[in-house]
Amino acid sequence: MLGPLAPLVRKAHTIPLPGHAHHDPRDIAAFAQSKIGPRECYPAYTLDQAIDRLAKDPDGASDILIFGSLYLAGEVLAANNQVPD
Repeated sequence: MLGPLAPLVRKAHTIPLPGHAHHDPRDIAAFAQSKIGPRECYPAYTLDQAIDRLAKDPDGASDILIFGSLYLAGEVLAANNQVPD
């Protein structure tokens, strides 16, 4: 699924989801790199770490795609005090 999105991706941040089976974020970052080409891929070990990196990114991000798990999307919404519509 990453192939069609590759032209739209500038950077990727990979994270595990606590309480769920997952691969090491470093392995997922390497896999993402192989699919999206020469773009920056960063493993993170917590959602907070990934969000902190995004907030400090000098390039900024106008759009962020949460990709891979509805559980992850739920964690992001909860961290942002949002309820899905």
